[in-house]
Amino acid sequence: MDQYHPEDNMNIKCFEPIIDSNSTTLILGTIPGVESLKKGYYYGNKRNHFWDVLVRVFIDEWDQFDLADQKLSYDQKRTLLLRNNLCLWDVIECCYREGSRDSKIKDEKINDFEVFFGNFPQIRKVIFNGKKAHKFYKQKYKTETFNKEIAVLNSTSTTNPNNTFSVLQEWKAALKSEEAKG
Repeated sequence: MDQYHPEDNMNIKCFEPIIDSNSTTLILGTIPGVESLKKGYYYGNKRNHFWDVLVRVFIDEWDQFDLADQKLSYDQKRTLLLRNNLCLWDVIECCYREGSRDSKIKDEKINDFEVFFGNFPQIRKVIFNGKKAHKFYKQKYKTETFNKEIAVLNSTSTTNPNNTFSVLQEWKAALKSEEAKG
C-alpha cells in the first residue's frame, strides 16, 4: 500500500486479505484505522488487543505479561495467523472517515464476499471483530452467510468498554472451537 497521509481521509482503502489455501476461518474487521494505515498493516495500533488475543489463544508458552507488538514482527504475526488456519480481511473496501472511529465512516463500499468466497471455498467460519463490522456487512448482504458459520465477537479495539479478559475468553472459545474441528 502507498504511504498513508491524513489528508487522504476520502480515500481510505482496506488492505489485501491475508489468506492461504489452508485458511478455514475468516476474521473480518471494518477497515484499518489511522495507525494501521500509517504502518501499512492490520491492527497496527499497539493499543488494539487483536494480536495480543491471538498470541494468548495460540501460543501456550507465551509470557502473559509480554505484549505482541513488542515481541513479534508483523511477519511473525502473519505467520501465527496462517499457521492456525486463519485469514484476515475487512468488510469495507473503501470509505471516507475522519480519524479511526467506525462511527465516523461515511460513503462506504463493501467488499465483494460472493467473489471472495467463490475464490476461497475452504472457508467454513466467519468471525466479525465487533458488531460494527457485522453491521456494515449486513448493509449489503442482509442475512446472506454463503453457508458459513457466523460469529460476532466483542471488538478487540481499545474503544470497546467490555473487560479485556472477557473479550479474550470469548475469542479463545470461538477460535479453539474451530481449531478442534480441524
